[in-house]
Amino acid sequence: MERDRTHVLPQGFRATIAAMARIAFIGTGGTFSNEGTAPTDYLSYLHSGKVLPAPEVLRLMPEVSEWATIIPVGFAALRSKGIGPAQWIGLARRVNEVAADPEIDGVIISHGTGVLEETAYFLHLTVRAAVPIVLVGAQRPPTTIGSDAQKNFLDAVHWIRAHPRRRGEEQADASGAVVVMNQQVHGARDVAKLANHTLSAMESPAAGPLARVNVDGSVTVYRRPVRRHTITSEFAAQEAAARREGGEGLPRVDVVHQYAGADAAALDAHVAAGAQGLVVVGFPPGTNTPAIEEAITKHAQAGVTIVQASRAIRDPQILPRVDLAGRVLNTDLSPQHARILLMLALAEGYRGGEVQRVFEEY
Repeated sequence: MERDRTHVLPQGFRATIAAMARIAFIGTGGTFSNEGTAPTDYLSYLHSGKVLPAPEVLRLMPEVSEWATIIPVGFAALRSKGIGPAQWIGLARRVNEVAADPEIDGVIISHGTGVLEETAYFLHLTVRAAVPIVLVGAQRPPTTIGSDAQKNFLDAVHWIRAHPRRRGEEQADASGAVVVMNQQVHGARDVAKLANHTLSAMESPAAGPLARVNVDGSVTVYRRPVRRHTITSEFAAQEAAARREGGEGLPRVDVVHQYAGADAAALDAHVAAGAQGLVVVGFPPGTNTPAIEEAITKHAQAGVTIVQASRAIRDPQILPRVDLAGRVLNTDLSPQHARILLMLALAEGYRGGEVQRVFEEY
């Protein structure tokens, strides 16, 4: 695909855009919102630092107000490791409420980087919003030397400014939910955290980034997502939690990672715990140990939906083979993203071919 190298909204428009852009900021916690314990605390804050609410985080970034009006929105102060499906559902509701305001031009969500990619993809599939949704994280707390928090936030503002909302129209941002870090814009479907501490930890290993935010605030776009998301997503037609009256949860889906000599203990345990679906991460290009193969056959016959995936990071797609008949074949999704998509598909009552269709369309 030929790259779109269009530069949009250069720095000369700064004053005009600052007056126009109204951006909601939802803080969920993580390194981005952590006060840390010292200017050189790049590690111990993970268990001892204080998580700041959104208004206090904004006070650490006063320069951002020169570019846009930032409106803090309450949600929760959480560490990344404490976020899961229940929090995703609540966050999706909050984003839908905020994005419905015709005076809001975009939504920025700060988030811990540990599960940032998973939250981003859930919102990408379930939020029915016509404005840009940007998730930002940081590798260094905002109070430390060399923190990337403020720059990541400012770049998120620049991305939203590059998608001015047309008043009175239901105009969707073609990119859906994105992650902005280290001057790169990653699609929620493609992004993964591939390093523990470096500033370039977030990458899109299979597809590459969507765009780059330049130092002057302009944006260079490389490509646009082609899969369904946000207002074109069937999972955004209704909020995920409202699909079953009286229930807040999503069907249990677990991920089983493979290694040499793996037996079926983990797979069997997940099914015994109530898993309705499994993402089985096999050896490239999608093979499993004999014990895992036997267990897959047994549980598939009992009604468990099996997605065959692979440990390959840069080329994860599973191509059709005779020995994989009856399984859902993963596309180029990471195993953790495949789990989210399978949960949503099962929540809709999809099985078999309908689940495969979802994987091909999303």
